[in-house]
Amino acid sequence: MRKIAFASLLFLIGLITCFSCGKASVKSTPITFESVIVRDSLGKCSDDGDGNCFQINLNYLVAKGGDVAVASAISDTIQRFLIQDLMSFTSDSLLPNKVDLALKAARAEYEKEVTAQAKEENPFHVRYNLDVTTAELYRTAKTISIEQQCYMYSGGAHPNGETRLLIFNTANGKMITLREIMKDSVTFMKIVEEHLRKVREIPANESLTDAGLLFDEFEGKLPLPVDYCLTAKGLKVIYNPYEIASYAAGPTEMEIPLAALEKVLNLELLR
Repeated sequence: MRKIAFASLLFLIGLITCFSCGKASVKSTPITFESVIVRDSLGKCSDDGDGNCFQINLNYLVAKGGDVAVASAISDTIQRFLIQDLMSFTSDSLLPNKVDLALKAARAEYEKEVTAQAKEENPFHVRYNLDVTTAELYRTAKTISIEQQCYMYSGGAHPNGETRLLIFNTANGKMITLREIMKDSVTFMKIVEEHLRKVREIPANESLTDAGLLFDEFEGKLPLPVDYCLTAKGLKVIYNPYEIASYAAGPTEMEIPLAALEKVLNLELLR
């Protein structure tokens, strides 16, 4: 009887050990990404802009593996930006929770506008275009950096384009903002301005306003960047069109070596 009991105990310990090993292996599985491509078009979508056109090209990432909740949180954030892009074609303020539902709403709005214009004496062409590509840029033990390139046109003098930089915490799948890792915002912004001047070739004795940057409400001071992430070269920062200057001025992109930021950012939260 003792031998049977001892054997049963060993069997139970083995099961617990295997179960624990299984759980550990699941947790240690790295997050990977799968590309999802969505295309939809209606009308005459020629480059000359002559005719009604609805054209959507999405290439976005869905997180797989790792902790299910973390992967889901990252995927949801990436898709939320696409949903906002698609819903910008509509007047609906309620955002759906799926990309395909947002696409359906945008397409319905386009068809509605085309029908309305057909009744006008001098109709104009209705053109809704959205192109988004998403890619992983870099990762550390604690973060994953993602870049989204977005091109959009819904009428007007020119299309709108922007680059979104998203940096995710691999522990919970949430985005990490600059404010969360900031230790010295004043010195940080001085460093950002130094690199901006270098990229824009603006001399130190010329104000950013005189150089054609900064809107009046900024009172001559750069605002904290919205878009940033990590790359192999350092901290990548982008000011998109309309953030600090007109569309004609274009975006401002810079990469700041991490060595210059050790005292102003809590970089240990990113490494």
